[in-house]
Amino acid sequence: MLFMKIEDLQKLELFSEIDKEKLEKIASFSMIKKFRKENIVFYEGESPRFFYGLIEGEIKLYKSSFKNTEVLLQTFKAPSMVAEMTAFEDIKFPATAQILTQKATLILIHKDRFIEMIKSDANFSFCFIKSLTKKIKILERTINQNMIYDAYTNVINYLKTHHQTFFSTKKVQIAQELNMTPETLSRVLRRLRDENIIDEVNQTINLV
Repeated sequence: MLFMKIEDLQKLELFSEIDKEKLEKIASFSMIKKFRKENIVFYEGESPRFFYGLIEGEIKLYKSSFKNTEVLLQTFKAPSMVAEMTAFEDIKFPATAQILTQKATLILIHKDRFIEMIKSDANFSFCFIKSLTKKIKILERTINQNMIYDAYTNVINYLKTHHQTFFSTKKVQIAQELNMTPETLSRVLRRLRDENIIDEVNQTINLV
């Protein structure tokens, strides 16, 4: 565990507009923890003890199917809160969180004391609601990807939102995020190359 500074909290959008006094109070019941690749942050079915703020690295949330295979639900890139609604509702985690990058840093905020603060401070409650609203929009996009759009449309939408990191991200990871097989992704990328939408040699994307 590392010493907690208010500057670490300010890396997260949820705390970006909070005054110094409140940040110092939150820091007093928070801590920083370092993780390495493939470390588990929390397990599916585990009861939350903290709110988690990712300030370095990436995390994936996945469920295990009855065949013991992973079903990827979502990935988070720093800076981002992770599974805050689960902690707020005090229900068991519906998925497992695992580190994707070589290293990651998380802020662990004591659940009960943080909830007490949310409920007693109207302005901070509003900031928390704004954070949850953004997560709902992300969830809606994920549902559309998995249930409505075909593979081609999913990849096009991914290119629109990840154009800066597409060429540096492993194709296996992209396939997992889109819940499709690597073979399906390869077929779609081949079509996009033929249509001159992506140029992997020059690393350019043309969606106009």
